[in-house]
Amino acid sequence: MATRGEWKVRVRQWRSSGLTAGAFAEQEGLNEQTLRHWAWQLERAQGSTSTGFVEVVVPTATPSRETVIEVVLRDGVRLRVESGFDPETLKQVICLLESR
Repeated sequence: MATRGEWKVRVRQWRSSGLTAGAFAEQEGLNEQTLRHWAWQLERAQGSTSTGFVEVVVPTATPSRETVIEVVLRDGVRLRVESGFDPETLKQVICLLESR
């Protein structure tokens, strides 16, 4: 039987995968309802009800007004990202926000 810590990792992986709960569960050999239950339990334990905005500013060598994209996370948090961002840093920020 998996521990709470193991489920926390699995839920974080699911959230960052972009897959539906069913697709992720099938891929990982998990029960979809168990995955959803643990996601709910972990969110409830953290009191995650925030739907506020988080601005992420990635410094660039030269300011530009090129493309700006907006990333909306599952809980409604929105990230505005300007061109020239570091994709790995953005991925880490999104994983951290999704795991809270």
